[in-house]
Amino acid sequence: MPSSTVTLKSGYLKQVIGQALSRYLSARRTRLSIERFRTFAAVGCDLHIEGVAQLRNESGEPGAIQIGKKFRICNGSIAVKNNAHLKIGDYCVLQDRAAIAVAESVSIGNFVGIAGGSLISDNNTHAIGIESWVRHRITVAPGGPGYPGLGNGWELSESAPVVIEDGVWVGGSSTISKGVRIGEGSIVARGSVVTKDVPPYSIVGGNPARVLKELSRPDQSIEAIAARIFEELGIPNELIR
Repeated sequence: MPSSTVTLKSGYLKQVIGQALSRYLSARRTRLSIERFRTFAAVGCDLHIEGVAQLRNESGEPGAIQIGKKFRICNGSIAVKNNAHLKIGDYCVLQDRAAIAVAESVSIGNFVGIAGGSLISDNNTHAIGIESWVRHRITVAPGGPGYPGLGNGWELSESAPVVIEDGVWVGGSSTISKGVRIGEGSIVARGSVVTKDVPPYSIVGGNPARVLKELSRPDQSIEAIAARIFEELGIPNELIR
């Protein structure tokens, strides 16, 4: 057999083995992610994870993180400090590289989409002031009493609850800051920095975000709209009440 043929067959075999190994490792990472979610969060049925989803629950109590049915997360991350609480409703999605950081409380309604690269944080994401920052670094350093720690001193920064109501879309690479309430049916344009409350059924955008457009309000509630669609599709209506 010519050497060129042997080389081609050898190269093809390596490629096939490499692809098979990659699929195996990807499936294993996804399986481990699902196991972690099931262990450290109270999760509804039909959890779907794509890629590697990070979940860090400092308290270790599953009840600190409540996730509804049909939740989908794609290479996203969730981090919840001790004594903090996260609630995510039904039929929500956290897309590629989106993150939720909770030091106090974040509540997300049903039918909410959070696009890739976005950050939802109820705190400043780092300690403010040189003394607080140095204290944090000493505490979480290897051998320190708080090692390895979670976040960059979130507990030493200001925090305020974040509420995202039903049917909200958060566009890619947006930031939702502490103390913000986003009204139902609203849209946050891509790349926005939301620092103030968003009225229901409005489109906001910019840095800082401002109202760009008011949307028409439906004649029915979101729950009623969902119930009608469930019935049309022949799907049982099992929304969180």
